[in-house]
Amino acid sequence: TVATIFHEAQKYGWITTYEKLPPEAKKISDFPNLLPRKKKASERKPFPKELLNPDGLGFVGDLMKYMNEQAVRPQPILALGASLCATATLLDRKISTIGGARTNIYVIGVGHSGCGKEMPRTVIKKCFQQAGCCELCSTEDVASDSSIFTAMKLKPSQLFLMDEIGHFLK
Repeated sequence: TVATIFHEAQKYGWITTYEKLPPEAKKISDFPNLLPRKKKASERKPFPKELLNPDGLGFVGDLMKYMNEQAVRPQPILALGASLCATATLLDRKISTIGGARTNIYVIGVGHSGCGKEMPRTVIKKCFQQAGCCELCSTEDVASDSSIFTAMKLKPSQLFLMDEIGHFLK
């Protein structure tokens, strides 16, 4: 769920910049624990380098390596997230845990303009098209949450390759 994503992000150093003030608050400075904390660069945990080595990761690693080879500006972290999502979608609800959990993965790649965020999306679309399963990642532009629900009812296993998700989240 979204709450799980926020919990995991906080566990790895993400700090919320917005909290609702209690009704008795007159100004935010009365509640220092609600003020955004600045983290020192040394406090941030580095991305685990072993996850960026595609050797030994099977299909995920091969797809990740291909994305980085095609890119003008390789983005290994974005390629990893995209490769995991593409692989989970290709598994198309064929595997699950004993409890019924499936390969549902939610990834949001964040980067500056022109950093190379588009290449993983482009590679996945081309690969899915050449493999004859482009219907698994056909939805890119959604107008509302109800359009997502409708798309998921029609095809429960899909990859939403959305760009500029910030506009959608607003």
